[in-house]
Amino acid sequence: MVSDFLLIGFNTHQTLKVLLFSLFLVIYVVILVGNAMIIVSVSLVQSLNIPMFIFLKHLALADVLFTTNIIPNLLYVIMMEGAKISTKGCFTQYYFHCISVFAQSLVLTMMCFDRYIAICHPLRYSSIMNHRLCHHLIFWSWATGILLMPSEIVSLSQLKFCNSNIIDHFFCDFAPVLKIASSDTSIVTWEDFIFTLLLIVLPFLLVIASYTCGTGALHKIDGIIRKEHEVAILKQHLKQHQPG
Repeated sequence: MVSDFLLIGFNTHQTLKVLLFSLFLVIYVVILVGNAMIIVSVSLVQSLNIPMFIFLKHLALADVLFTTNIIPNLLYVIMMEGAKISTKGCFTQYYFHCISVFAQSLVLTMMCFDRYIAICHPLRYSSIMNHRLCHHLIFWSWATGILLMPSEIVSLSQLKFCNSNIIDHFFCDFAPVLKIASSDTSIVTWEDFIFTLLLIVLPFLLVIASYTCGTGALHKIDGIIRKEHEVAILKQHLKQHQPG
């Protein structure tokens, strides 16, 4: 039975290895600095304490979790040309990877919902999207993945890995882990499919629907403004041609 996995990452030449390490390190630092500026600004500036920027802050937090869970280990794998990780560590990394991905997906959906209300129901926006609802939406955006993922992690931990412990990837992702499993993976595959459908595909469709409704509302507003402008021009034209 396998007690740890070997992440082989990228098999590259020494020069390319240093280039990849430097590139990913720069990307990681830029991501951390950019997201940290967003988090600190929204937390400290009172005028930014509105739902849209609160959602943006939590999107930045999810992005920090996502990158910090993967890139530091990726840098180690690149420099060491492979690295061992325990089975528990592997499943823990995958758990936090899914939490951050699901949180990003749901927070983005909540941001689109916020903009949909602001565009399509502007007079009711402040009464609907208050701080209480905002924090409830944020809580469930994080809690959904935290509460659902343990069942998939339990199913993953029950798989047997007898033939190989080599993961042809730079972190413990779902497909590479299942590729080396020597037991039946149908249950965990269905679990992952259902979670992906509910927490990524469905929110994506809701985002598309909200943008479609918002675009339609903006076209209607633009049409009304154009008509009012044309009426104003016509009135001015008639006034100028009235007999004195």
